[in-house]
Amino acid sequence: MGTPSKGEPFRIFGLDTDDSLSVKGPEVQKFNSAIDILLDIIPGAGSTLSQGTLEEELIPEIRRRKIAGLRFTEDDAESLKQKITATPLETYRVLRPVYGITMPEGSTPAMIGIFTIYDMARHSKELALPEPVNASRLAKQPSFLIECPVEARDSTKALELA
Repeated sequence: MGTPSKGEPFRIFGLDTDDSLSVKGPEVQKFNSAIDILLDIIPGAGSTLSQGTLEEELIPEIRRRKIAGLRFTEDDAESLKQKITATPLETYRVLRPVYGITMPEGSTPAMIGIFTIYDMARHSKELALPEPVNASRLAKQPSFLIECPVEARDSTKALELA
């Protein structure tokens, strides 16, 4: 395959694994387009599965087929589709900083629809933080967090959706 020319697109998947695979030049765009198409045609995948997770699933199989000189068949595509759709949806608890909020002293976390707003200084127990909140940690963290439950097949997609 050789090395890419300066400025030529180049992607390496699984660099430190036995399943590594590289794509260069115009093949990078073709690969990215194929991933986008797969996310669109597999029911629910585009809205619940990250591109990275799909690539992690696909790369070892692409590499095996490339080495064996095989192409994907319609049955292989159906098998991949079933495997992806069988991956269960999980509810992820996504917390993000939120600014411009004030809460009365002694108030409980504020619930607005599916969202919950927490004051870091008062609601650390509800947030189930791994260690107590202290003044030095508060200086480095936002004062308020908003929580959103998100259903996705992987945490990367959950963060993207939140």
